[in-house]
Amino acid sequence: MPKIIFTIALVALVAVTAAPKPAEAAWCWWWCGNSSSQSSHRPYVSASSSTASVNKSYKSEHKRNKHKPKPVVATTTAPAIATSTKPVATSTPTPVVVAPVIVTPPPAPVVPPPPAPTPAPAPTVLAPGEESLSAWLTAYTYYDNDPPGSAAISHPIIHSKASGTGTFADPITLAVGFTKAGPDIAAGTRYYVPNMRKYFIVEDTCASCHPGYKGNLWLDMWIDGGKTTEALSTKCAESVTGVYTVIKNPKSNYAAVPGVISGPTCAPQFGNTLVVQ
Repeated sequence: MPKIIFTIALVALVAVTAAPKPAEAAWCWWWCGNSSSQSSHRPYVSASSSTASVNKSYKSEHKRNKHKPKPVVATTTAPAIATSTKPVATSTPTPVVVAPVIVTPPPAPVVPPPPAPTPAPAPTVLAPGEESLSAWLTAYTYYDNDPPGSAAISHPIIHSKASGTGTFADPITLAVGFTKAGPDIAAGTRYYVPNMRKYFIVEDTCASCHPGYKGNLWLDMWIDGGKTTEALSTKCAESVTGVYTVIKNPKSNYAAVPGVISGPTCAPQFGNTLVVQ
């Protein structure tokens, strides 16, 4: 008897093992329903439970515990950008034609040609008897004559008193140094002074003019001044004083500017250049 029971149990065990899972739940109520070793993840099935409910409970448990699907990570694929190998047509801008600006230059300033240089006068050839000398020229006036305030002279030749306009025909009175023997230069001797462009004649004497000044002949020119103030005539006398070239026994064709030296104005000066008329 026990052998038969064992055999039946063995057959039942093999059948249970080979049977599908829902069948296992059907017999387990009498085999493992009251067993203390009941699995915690096996549902308790009552005798009244239907096969359909057992299958549904098992499938739910199986799905929850046995084969949990791996989470699917959603990947986002960037949309492909279509590229074209066709050349991009570009529009060519219409060239703008700008008319050239014609700038008319201002007319060149008219520069007058420089004046032709004044040619240097040719050296004047002295006539026979003429003599070029360096003289210390001074001047005396109506106010410092002897006696003062007069035109008295010591050796009149062509004038009765100091006078003259400076031409060859009317030379101006000239005073020279003297000694007891008489004037250092004979009365009536003529001189031409290029700086004043005037002729002179010896007709008077000068006490301080002897024997000359620093090796130069001393000639004292009458400049008048009787028709101007003493201050102006003195100033004019000072302005014409200096060492200048004089021509002794001059010829008559040198340039002459007639007039008194100290009048309303002081006569101009021209330097030592000899100018022939």
